[in-house]
Amino acid sequence: MKSKKTNRQGSRGLFSVNKLTISILFIAIIFGFSIFKFTHHTNNKPNVLFIIVDDLRPELGCYGKTHVKTPNIDKLASKGLLFTHAYSQASSCFPARQALILGRRPEPQYFTRFYKEYCPKCISLPLHLKKNGYHTVSIGKVFHIQDENFWSEKELIPQSTYAPEYHTEKNLSYQTMLSEALDYSVTNDLWWTRKNRWFPASLWEAPELDDLSFFDGRTVAKAIEYLSKFKEQKTPFFLAIGFYKPHLPFVAPKKYFDLYPLSDISLTGLTKFPKNSPRYTVDARFEWQNYEKITTEDLLANPMKQKEFLRGYYACVSFIDAQVGKLIDSLEKLGLSENTIVIFIGDQGYHLSENEIFGKHTNFEAALKVPAIISYPDKIQAGQRTNSIIELIDIYPTLCEFLKLPIPRNVQGQSFKNILQDPLYEGKDFAVGVYPRGNFAGKTIRVPGFRYTRWENIHNGKTIEELYEYGKEEIEIENVALDPKYKNIKEKLSSKLKSN
Repeated sequence: MKSKKTNRQGSRGLFSVNKLTISILFIAIIFGFSIFKFTHHTNNKPNVLFIIVDDLRPELGCYGKTHVKTPNIDKLASKGLLFTHAYSQASSCFPARQALILGRRPEPQYFTRFYKEYCPKCISLPLHLKKNGYHTVSIGKVFHIQDENFWSEKELIPQSTYAPEYHTEKNLSYQTMLSEALDYSVTNDLWWTRKNRWFPASLWEAPELDDLSFFDGRTVAKAIEYLSKFKEQKTPFFLAIGFYKPHLPFVAPKKYFDLYPLSDISLTGLTKFPKNSPRYTVDARFEWQNYEKITTEDLLANPMKQKEFLRGYYACVSFIDAQVGKLIDSLEKLGLSENTIVIFIGDQGYHLSENEIFGKHTNFEAALKVPAIISYPDKIQAGQRTNSIIELIDIYPTLCEFLKLPIPRNVQGQSFKNILQDPLYEGKDFAVGVYPRGNFAGKTIRVPGFRYTRWENIHNGKTIEELYEYGKEEIEIENVALDPKYKNIKEKLSSKLKSN
Protein backbone atom coordinates (compact mmCIF):
# COMPACT_ATOMS: atom_id res chain seq x y z
CA MET A 1 0.00 0.00 0.00
CA LYS A 2 2.76 2.28 0.89
CA SER A 3 4.44 1.54 -2.32
CA LYS A 4 1.29 2.28 -4.36
CA LYS A 5 0.80 5.53 -2.54
CA THR A 6 4.32 6.50 -3.32
CA ASN A 7 3.85 5.59 -6.96
CA ARG A 8 0.61 7.56 -7.13
CA GLN A 9 2.31 10.58 -5.66
CA GLY A 10 5.25 10.07 -7.99
CA SER A 11 2.92 9.95 -10.98
CA ARG A 12 1.19 13.12 -9.91
CA GLY A 13 4.59 14.75 -9.32
CA LEU A 14 5.85 13.63 -12.69
CA PHE A 15 2.67 14.90 -14.34
CA SER A 16 3.08 18.25 -12.54
CA VAL A 17 6.71 18.48 -13.60
CA ASN A 18 5.79 17.65 -17.19
CA LYS A 19 3.06 20.28 -17.14
CA LEU A 20 5.48 22.84 -15.79
CA THR A 21 8.14 21.85 -18.30
CA ILE A 22 5.70 22.08 -21.20
CA SER A 23 4.50 25.49 -19.99
CA ILE A 24 8.06 26.78 -19.71
CA LEU A 25 8.94 25.36 -23.10
CA PHE A 26 5.83 26.93 -24.64
CA ILE A 27 6.65 30.34 -23.15
CA ALA A 28 10.27 30.00 -24.24
CA ILE A 29 9.26 29.11 -27.78
CA ILE A 30 6.86 32.04 -28.01
CA PHE A 31 9.39 34.41 -26.44
CA GLY A 32 12.17 33.04 -28.61
CA PHE A 33 10.04 33.41 -31.71
CA SER A 34 9.32 37.02 -30.75
CA ILE A 35 13.00 37.68 -30.22
CA PHE A 36 13.77 36.03 -33.56
CA LYS A 37 11.17 38.17 -35.28
CA PHE A 38 12.47 41.32 -33.63
CA THR A 39 16.09 40.43 -34.34
CA HIS A 40 15.28 39.49 -37.91
CA HIS A 41 13.57 42.85 -38.39
CA THR A 42 16.17 45.03 -36.73
CA ASN A 43 19.10 43.26 -38.38
CA ASN A 44 17.77 44.03 -41.84
CA LYS A 45 20.22 46.18 -43.73
CA PRO A 46 18.71 49.58 -44.52
CA ASN A 47 17.67 50.33 -48.06
CA VAL A 48 19.17 53.32 -49.88
CA LEU A 49 17.22 55.72 -52.08
CA PHE A 50 19.77 57.90 -53.87
CA ILE A 51 18.46 60.98 -55.72
CA ILE A 52 20.78 63.11 -57.85
CA VAL A 53 19.60 66.25 -59.65
CA ASP A 54 21.45 67.84 -62.57
CA ASP A 55 22.70 71.44 -62.20
CA LEU A 56 20.78 72.00 -58.96
CA ARG A 57 22.05 74.87 -56.84
CA PRO A 58 21.01 75.28 -53.19
CA GLU A 59 18.35 77.83 -54.11
CA LEU A 60 15.48 76.00 -52.44
CA GLY A 61 12.89 76.87 -49.84
CA CYS A 62 14.65 74.81 -47.17
CA TYR A 63 17.83 76.82 -47.82
CA GLY A 64 15.99 80.04 -47.05
CA LYS A 65 15.29 80.89 -50.69
CA THR A 66 11.52 81.04 -50.38
CA HIS A 67 11.01 82.63 -53.80
CA VAL A 68 11.64 79.17 -55.29
CA LYS A 69 8.70 76.86 -54.62
CA THR A 70 9.98 73.49 -53.41
CA PRO A 71 7.51 72.18 -50.79
CA ASN A 72 8.42 68.52 -51.26
CA ILE A 73 12.17 68.96 -50.97
CA ASP A 74 11.51 71.21 -47.98
CA LYS A 75 9.46 68.41 -46.42
CA LEU A 76 12.30 65.96 -46.97
CA ALA A 77 14.69 68.41 -45.29
CA SER A 78 12.34 68.60 -42.30
CA LYS A 79 12.80 64.86 -41.85
CA GLY A 80 16.57 64.77 -42.17
CA LEU A 81 19.84 66.67 -41.98
CA LEU A 82 20.52 69.56 -44.38
CA PHE A 83 24.10 70.45 -45.31
CA THR A 84 24.75 74.15 -45.93
CA HIS A 85 28.27 73.58 -47.27
CA ALA A 86 28.29 70.54 -49.54
CA TYR A 87 30.59 70.68 -52.56
CA SER A 88 30.92 68.91 -55.87
CA GLN A 89 34.39 67.99 -57.12
CA ALA A 90 33.79 69.44 -60.59
CA SER A 91 31.33 71.82 -62.22
CA SER A 92 30.63 69.43 -65.09
CA CYS A 93 28.33 66.40 -65.08
CA PHE A 94 30.66 63.60 -66.12
CA PRO A 95 33.68 64.23 -63.86
CA ALA A 96 31.46 65.26 -60.93
CA ARG A 97 29.44 62.05 -61.08
CA GLN A 98 32.41 59.82 -61.74
CA ALA A 99 34.16 61.29 -58.69
CA LEU A 100 31.07 60.63 -56.59
CA ILE A 101 30.62 57.03 -57.74
CA LEU A 102 34.28 56.24 -57.03
CA GLY A 103 34.68 58.36 -53.89
CA ARG A 104 37.77 59.70 -55.62
CA ARG A 105 38.92 63.16 -56.69
CA PRO A 106 39.11 63.89 -60.42
CA GLU A 107 42.46 64.90 -61.88
CA PRO A 108 42.68 67.47 -64.70
CA GLN A 109 44.51 65.08 -67.03
CA TYR A 110 41.71 62.50 -66.67
CA PHE A 111 38.87 65.00 -66.50
CA THR A 112 36.67 63.47 -69.22
CA ARG A 113 38.09 59.96 -69.37
CA PHE A 114 36.35 56.79 -68.24
CA TYR A 115 37.86 55.67 -64.93
CA LYS A 116 38.86 52.20 -66.17
CA GLU A 117 41.53 53.87 -68.31
CA TYR A 118 43.41 55.20 -65.29
CA CYS A 119 42.03 53.28 -62.30
CA PRO A 120 41.05 49.82 -63.61
CA LYS A 121 40.84 48.29 -60.13
CA CYS A 122 38.59 50.99 -58.69
CA ILE A 123 35.37 49.64 -57.22
CA SER A 124 32.32 51.84 -57.72
CA LEU A 125 29.73 52.48 -55.01
CA PRO A 126 26.88 50.50 -56.64
CA LEU A 127 29.20 47.59 -57.46
CA HIS A 128 30.47 47.52 -53.87
CA LEU A 129 26.90 47.44 -52.56
CA LYS A 130 25.92 44.79 -55.08
CA LYS A 131 28.83 42.58 -53.95
CA ASN A 132 27.60 42.99 -50.38
CA GLY A 133 24.05 41.79 -50.92
CA TYR A 134 22.23 44.84 -52.29
CA HIS A 135 19.90 44.81 -55.28
CA THR A 136 21.18 47.81 -57.23
CA VAL A 137 19.05 49.64 -59.81
CA SER A 138 19.67 52.85 -61.77
CA ILE A 139 16.88 54.86 -63.40
CA GLY A 140 17.43 58.11 -65.27
CA LYS A 141 20.58 60.19 -65.57
CA VAL A 142 22.61 58.87 -62.66
CA PHE A 143 26.32 58.34 -63.23
CA HIS A 144 26.70 59.22 -66.95
CA ILE A 145 29.07 56.37 -67.84
CA GLN A 146 28.91 52.98 -66.26
CA ASP A 147 29.77 49.37 -66.48
CA GLU A 148 26.72 47.11 -66.56
CA ASN A 149 28.32 45.16 -63.70
CA PHE A 150 27.45 48.07 -61.41
CA TRP A 151 23.81 47.08 -61.43
CA SER A 152 21.71 44.03 -60.65
CA GLU A 153 19.63 44.92 -63.72
CA LYS A 154 20.41 46.86 -66.87
CA GLU A 155 20.37 50.60 -66.38
CA LEU A 156 17.03 52.19 -67.27
CA ILE A 157 16.79 55.53 -69.02
CA PRO A 158 13.12 56.28 -69.68
CA GLN A 159 12.70 58.78 -72.49
CA SER A 160 9.96 61.27 -73.17
CA THR A 161 6.85 59.93 -74.88
CA TYR A 162 8.35 60.38 -78.33
CA ALA A 163 10.61 57.35 -77.76
CA PRO A 164 10.42 54.07 -75.82
CA GLU A 165 12.64 53.20 -72.88
CA TYR A 166 15.99 51.82 -73.76
CA HIS A 167 18.91 50.14 -72.04
CA THR A 168 22.43 51.45 -72.45
CA GLU A 169 24.98 49.08 -73.90
CA LYS A 170 27.99 47.83 -71.96
CA ASN A 171 30.70 50.51 -71.65
CA LEU A 172 28.72 52.93 -73.78
CA SER A 173 30.97 55.79 -74.85
CA TYR A 174 30.43 59.31 -73.57
CA GLN A 175 29.77 60.64 -77.06
CA THR A 176 27.16 57.98 -77.85
CA MET A 177 25.48 58.58 -74.51
CA LEU A 178 25.22 62.28 -75.29
CA SER A 179 23.83 61.82 -78.76
CA GLU A 180 21.17 59.39 -77.55
CA ALA A 181 20.24 60.64 -74.10
CA LEU A 182 20.24 64.42 -74.19
CA ASP A 183 16.87 66.00 -73.76
CA TYR A 184 14.58 67.08 -76.48
CA SER A 185 12.77 70.19 -77.60
CA VAL A 186 9.20 69.10 -77.01
CA THR A 187 7.32 71.74 -78.94
CA ASN A 188 9.75 72.19 -81.83
CA ASP A 189 10.32 68.47 -82.37
CA LEU A 190 14.04 69.02 -83.00
CA TRP A 191 17.02 66.84 -82.16
CA TRP A 192 20.58 67.60 -81.22
CA THR A 193 22.85 66.19 -83.92
CA ARG A 194 26.55 65.54 -84.31
CA LYS A 195 26.54 67.39 -87.62
CA ASN A 196 25.69 70.86 -86.38
CA ARG A 197 26.59 70.24 -82.71
CA TRP A 198 24.06 72.68 -81.37
CA PHE A 199 20.43 72.65 -80.39
CA PRO A 200 18.27 74.57 -82.86
CA ALA A 201 15.77 75.22 -80.09
CA SER A 202 14.85 77.74 -77.44
CA LEU A 203 16.55 78.01 -74.08
CA TRP A 204 13.13 77.57 -72.46
CA GLU A 205 9.74 76.18 -73.40
CA ALA A 206 6.49 75.79 -71.47
CA PRO A 207 4.34 73.24 -73.34
CA GLU A 208 0.89 72.37 -71.98
CA LEU A 209 1.77 68.75 -71.34
CA ASP A 210 1.58 66.56 -68.25
CA ASP A 211 4.57 65.40 -66.20
CA LEU A 212 4.63 61.97 -67.85
CA SER A 213 5.40 63.57 -71.19
CA PHE A 214 8.87 64.30 -69.88
CA PHE A 215 11.98 62.28 -69.15
CA ASP A 216 11.88 63.04 -65.42
CA GLY A 217 8.17 62.32 -65.03
CA ARG A 218 8.64 58.90 -66.60
CA THR A 219 11.73 58.29 -64.49
CA VAL A 220 9.65 58.66 -61.32
CA ALA A 221 6.85 56.47 -62.68
CA LYS A 222 9.37 53.70 -63.31
CA ALA A 223 11.00 54.24 -59.91
CA ILE A 224 7.64 53.82 -58.17
CA GLU A 225 7.12 50.53 -60.01
CA TYR A 226 10.44 49.34 -58.62
CA LEU A 227 9.62 50.44 -55.09
CA SER A 228 6.48 48.29 -55.27
CA LYS A 229 8.61 45.33 -56.35
CA PHE A 230 11.13 45.96 -53.59
CA LYS A 231 8.38 45.87 -50.97
CA GLU A 232 7.83 42.20 -51.76
CA GLN A 233 11.48 41.16 -51.60
CA LYS A 234 13.75 40.61 -48.61
CA THR A 235 16.95 41.79 -50.30
CA PRO A 236 17.92 45.38 -49.39
CA PHE A 237 17.96 47.76 -52.34
CA PHE A 238 20.05 50.64 -53.62
CA LEU A 239 17.79 52.60 -55.96
CA ALA A 240 19.56 55.43 -57.78
CA ILE A 241 17.31 58.02 -59.41
CA GLY A 242 18.76 60.69 -61.71
CA PHE A 243 16.79 63.78 -62.72
CA TYR A 244 17.83 65.63 -65.86
CA LYS A 245 16.27 69.01 -65.05
CA PRO A 246 17.01 71.81 -64.28
CA HIS A 247 19.73 71.18 -66.87
CA LEU A 248 19.24 73.09 -70.11
CA PRO A 249 17.04 73.44 -72.03
CA PHE A 250 14.61 74.80 -69.45
CA VAL A 251 11.61 72.78 -70.61
CA ALA A 252 8.83 71.79 -68.21
CA PRO A 253 5.02 71.68 -68.14
CA LYS A 254 3.46 75.13 -68.35
CA LYS A 255 1.90 74.84 -64.89
CA TYR A 256 5.37 75.14 -63.35
CA PHE A 257 6.20 78.25 -65.38
CA ASP A 258 2.91 79.73 -64.18
CA LEU A 259 4.27 79.63 -60.62
CA TYR A 260 6.72 82.39 -61.56
CA PRO A 261 5.23 85.50 -63.18
CA LEU A 262 8.03 87.57 -64.70
CA SER A 263 6.89 90.57 -62.66
CA ASP A 264 7.69 88.65 -59.45
CA ILE A 265 11.23 87.65 -60.39
CA SER A 266 13.99 89.68 -58.75
CA LEU A 267 17.38 90.34 -60.35
CA THR A 268 19.12 91.25 -57.10
CA GLY A 269 21.51 88.28 -57.39
CA LEU A 270 23.57 89.89 -60.15
CA THR A 271 27.16 90.53 -59.05
CA LYS A 272 30.15 91.83 -60.98
CA PHE A 273 32.94 89.64 -62.28
CA PRO A 274 35.61 89.51 -59.54
CA LYS A 275 38.15 92.30 -59.62
CA ASN A 276 41.66 91.17 -60.70
CA SER A 277 40.34 87.75 -61.69
CA PRO A 278 41.68 86.24 -64.96
CA ARG A 279 38.72 86.23 -67.35
CA TYR A 280 40.05 83.57 -69.69
CA THR A 281 39.74 80.98 -66.92
CA VAL A 282 35.95 81.31 -67.14
CA ASP A 283 33.68 80.38 -70.03
CA ALA A 284 30.37 79.16 -68.68
CA ARG A 285 28.30 80.41 -71.59
CA PHE A 286 29.02 77.84 -74.31
CA GLU A 287 26.36 75.43 -73.11
CA TRP A 288 23.40 77.80 -73.29
CA GLN A 289 24.73 79.46 -76.42
CA ASN A 290 24.25 76.10 -78.12
CA TYR A 291 20.52 76.73 -77.85
CA GLU A 292 20.11 80.41 -78.51
CA LYS A 293 22.66 82.61 -80.21
CA ILE A 294 22.88 85.35 -77.62
CA THR A 295 26.05 86.68 -76.01
CA THR A 296 26.62 87.10 -72.29
CA GLU A 297 26.85 90.83 -72.88
CA ASP A 298 23.45 90.84 -74.59
CA LEU A 299 21.95 88.85 -71.73
CA LEU A 300 23.42 91.15 -69.09
CA ALA A 301 22.07 94.17 -70.95
CA ASN A 302 18.56 92.75 -71.20
CA PRO A 303 16.77 92.48 -67.81
CA MET A 304 13.72 90.80 -69.37
CA LYS A 305 15.90 88.07 -70.90
CA GLN A 306 17.52 87.55 -67.51
CA LYS A 307 14.10 87.15 -65.90
CA GLU A 308 13.08 84.63 -68.55
CA PHE A 309 16.30 82.70 -67.88
CA LEU A 310 15.64 82.61 -64.14
CA ARG A 311 11.98 81.70 -64.62
CA GLY A 312 12.95 78.77 -66.83
CA TYR A 313 15.39 77.49 -64.22
CA TYR A 314 12.97 77.97 -61.32
CA ALA A 315 10.13 76.26 -63.24
CA CYS A 316 12.32 73.23 -63.86
CA VAL A 317 13.31 73.11 -60.18
CA SER A 318 9.63 73.12 -59.15
CA PHE A 319 8.95 70.40 -61.72
CA ILE A 320 11.66 68.25 -60.14
CA ASP A 321 10.33 69.08 -56.67
CA ALA A 322 6.96 67.60 -57.69
CA GLN A 323 8.68 64.41 -58.87
CA VAL A 324 10.61 64.12 -55.61
CA GLY A 325 7.31 64.45 -53.75
CA LYS A 326 5.78 61.55 -55.70
CA LEU A 327 8.82 59.41 -54.98
CA ILE A 328 8.94 60.07 -51.23
CA ASP A 329 5.14 59.70 -50.88
CA SER A 330 5.32 56.27 -52.52
CA LEU A 331 8.19 55.25 -50.26
CA GLU A 332 6.04 56.11 -47.24
CA LYS A 333 2.80 54.56 -48.54
CA LEU A 334 4.60 51.30 -49.27
CA GLY A 335 5.92 51.16 -45.71
CA LEU A 336 9.56 51.38 -46.81
CA SER A 337 10.51 54.77 -45.40
CA GLU A 338 11.37 53.61 -41.86
CA ASN A 339 14.20 51.40 -43.08
CA THR A 340 15.45 53.54 -45.96
CA ILE A 341 18.29 56.04 -46.04
CA VAL A 342 17.36 58.85 -48.45
CA ILE A 343 20.20 60.83 -50.02
CA PHE A 344 19.27 63.92 -52.03
CA ILE A 345 22.00 65.92 -53.81
CA GLY A 346 22.81 68.09 -56.81
CA ASP A 347 25.71 67.03 -59.03
CA GLN A 348 27.04 70.59 -59.31
CA GLY A 349 25.79 74.12 -58.86
CA TYR A 350 24.93 76.83 -61.38
CA HIS A 351 25.52 80.55 -61.84
CA LEU A 352 22.36 82.59 -62.22
CA SER A 353 24.09 85.96 -62.73
CA GLU A 354 26.63 85.66 -59.90
CA ASN A 355 29.99 86.95 -61.20
CA GLU A 356 28.16 88.09 -64.37
CA ILE A 357 27.88 84.44 -65.34
CA PHE A 358 24.93 82.34 -66.45
CA GLY A 359 25.89 78.66 -66.43
CA LYS A 360 28.39 76.36 -64.73
CA HIS A 361 31.93 75.23 -65.72
CA THR A 362 33.81 77.49 -63.29
CA ASN A 363 35.79 77.04 -60.09
CA PHE A 364 33.63 79.59 -58.26
CA GLU A 365 31.30 78.98 -55.32
CA ALA A 366 28.07 79.16 -57.34
CA ALA A 367 29.19 76.34 -59.63
CA LEU A 368 30.56 74.00 -56.95
CA LYS A 369 28.22 74.35 -53.97
CA VAL A 370 25.30 71.91 -54.06
CA PRO A 371 22.28 71.05 -51.93
CA ALA A 372 22.58 67.91 -49.83
CA ILE A 373 19.93 66.35 -47.57
CA ILE A 374 20.12 62.96 -45.88
CA SER A 375 17.31 61.34 -43.91
CA TYR A 376 17.08 58.08 -41.99
CA PRO A 377 14.21 57.83 -39.46
CA ASP A 378 15.32 57.37 -35.83
CA LYS A 379 19.00 57.31 -36.85
CA ILE A 380 19.41 60.89 -38.09
CA GLN A 381 17.75 63.65 -36.09
CA ALA A 382 15.01 65.28 -38.17
CA GLY A 383 14.91 68.93 -39.15
CA GLN A 384 18.54 69.70 -38.38
CA ARG A 385 21.18 71.53 -40.42
CA THR A 386 24.95 71.59 -40.28
CA ASN A 387 27.54 74.10 -41.46
CA SER A 388 30.26 71.46 -41.61
CA ILE A 389 31.96 71.08 -45.00
CA ILE A 390 31.43 67.85 -46.91
CA GLU A 391 32.36 66.75 -50.43
CA LEU A 392 30.32 64.49 -52.68
CA ILE A 393 33.17 61.96 -52.65
CA ASP A 394 32.50 61.58 -48.91
CA ILE A 395 29.11 59.95 -49.51
CA TYR A 396 30.66 56.61 -50.51
CA PRO A 397 32.65 56.01 -47.27
CA THR A 398 29.82 57.42 -45.15
CA LEU A 399 27.38 54.88 -46.57
CA CYS A 400 29.92 52.12 -46.00
CA GLU A 401 30.17 53.09 -42.34
CA PHE A 402 26.41 53.27 -41.89
CA LEU A 403 25.93 49.90 -43.58
CA LYS A 404 28.90 48.36 -41.72
CA LEU A 405 30.76 47.59 -44.94
CA PRO A 406 34.51 47.82 -45.58
CA ILE A 407 35.70 50.91 -47.45
CA PRO A 408 37.57 50.03 -50.67
CA ARG A 409 41.15 51.22 -50.95
CA ASN A 410 40.43 53.41 -53.98
CA VAL A 411 38.15 55.69 -51.94
CA GLN A 412 39.69 59.06 -51.04
CA GLY A 413 36.63 60.61 -49.43
CA GLN A 414 36.17 60.80 -45.66
CA SER A 415 33.13 59.51 -43.81
CA PHE A 416 30.91 62.15 -42.22
CA LYS A 417 28.88 59.67 -40.17
CA ASN A 418 29.77 61.62 -37.02
CA ILE A 419 28.12 64.73 -38.50
CA LEU A 420 24.97 62.75 -39.27
CA GLN A 421 24.81 61.76 -35.62
CA ASP A 422 25.79 65.20 -34.31
CA PRO A 423 25.27 68.20 -36.64
CA LEU A 424 27.65 70.28 -34.49
CA TYR A 425 30.50 67.82 -34.98
CA GLU A 426 33.44 69.48 -36.73
CA GLY A 427 34.65 67.28 -39.57
CA LYS A 428 37.23 68.24 -42.17
CA ASP A 429 37.58 71.91 -43.01
CA PHE A 430 38.07 71.86 -46.77
CA ALA A 431 36.64 70.85 -50.14
CA VAL A 432 38.59 70.48 -53.38
CA GLY A 433 37.35 71.06 -56.92
CA VAL A 434 38.79 70.75 -60.42
CA TYR A 435 38.03 72.41 -63.71
CA PRO A 436 40.60 72.75 -66.53
CA ARG A 437 40.57 75.51 -69.11
CA GLY A 438 42.53 75.10 -72.34
CA ASN A 439 46.18 74.41 -71.48
CA PHE A 440 45.62 75.26 -67.83
CA ALA A 441 44.72 72.70 -65.19
CA GLY A 442 42.63 74.48 -62.57
CA LYS A 443 42.34 73.18 -59.00
CA THR A 444 40.55 74.97 -56.19
CA ILE A 445 40.23 74.51 -52.44
CA ARG A 446 37.46 75.90 -50.26
CA VAL A 447 37.96 76.43 -46.53
CA PRO A 448 35.86 78.47 -44.08
CA GLY A 449 36.09 82.07 -45.24
CA PHE A 450 38.34 81.57 -48.27
CA ARG A 451 38.80 79.97 -51.68
CA TYR A 452 42.20 79.47 -53.28
CA THR A 453 42.57 78.42 -56.94
CA ARG A 454 45.75 77.55 -58.80
CA TRP A 455 46.00 77.31 -62.59
CA GLU A 456 49.02 75.49 -63.98
CA ASN A 457 49.98 75.39 -67.66
CA ILE A 458 50.43 71.74 -68.58
CA HIS A 459 53.15 72.60 -71.12
CA ASN A 460 55.41 75.16 -69.46
CA GLY A 461 54.42 74.99 -65.79
CA LYS A 462 53.36 78.64 -65.60
CA THR A 463 50.95 79.24 -62.72
CA ILE A 464 48.21 81.75 -62.02
CA GLU A 465 46.68 82.10 -58.57
CA GLU A 466 43.35 83.30 -57.27
CA LEU A 467 42.42 83.96 -53.66
CA TYR A 468 39.02 85.15 -52.48
CA GLU A 469 37.85 86.10 -49.02
CA TYR A 470 34.16 85.43 -48.51
CA GLY A 471 31.68 87.62 -46.72
CA LYS A 472 28.19 86.67 -45.63
CA GLU A 473 26.97 86.23 -49.22
CA GLU A 474 29.86 83.89 -50.11
CA ILE A 475 30.48 85.44 -53.53
CA GLU A 476 33.87 86.17 -55.08
CA ILE A 477 34.39 89.95 -55.08
CA GLU A 478 38.13 90.49 -55.57
CA ASN A 479 41.12 88.28 -56.28
CA VAL A 480 43.61 89.16 -53.52
CA ALA A 481 46.27 86.59 -54.42
CA LEU A 482 48.85 89.34 -55.04
CA ASP A 483 47.98 91.32 -51.91
CA PRO A 484 50.87 90.99 -49.38
CA LYS A 485 48.35 91.07 -46.55
CA TYR A 486 47.11 87.63 -47.62
CA LYS A 487 50.51 86.03 -48.25
CA ASN A 488 50.37 83.66 -45.27
CA ILE A 489 46.86 82.37 -45.93
CA LYS A 490 47.69 81.94 -49.63
CA GLU A 491 50.79 79.87 -48.87
CA LYS A 492 48.90 77.79 -46.34
CA LEU A 493 46.08 77.03 -48.78
CA SER A 494 48.50 76.37 -51.63
CA SER A 495 50.21 73.73 -49.51
CA LYS A 496 46.89 72.23 -48.44
CA LEU A 497 45.73 72.02 -52.05
CA LYS A 498 48.92 70.24 -53.13
CA SER A 499 48.47 67.63 -50.40
CA ASN A 500 44.87 66.93 -51.41
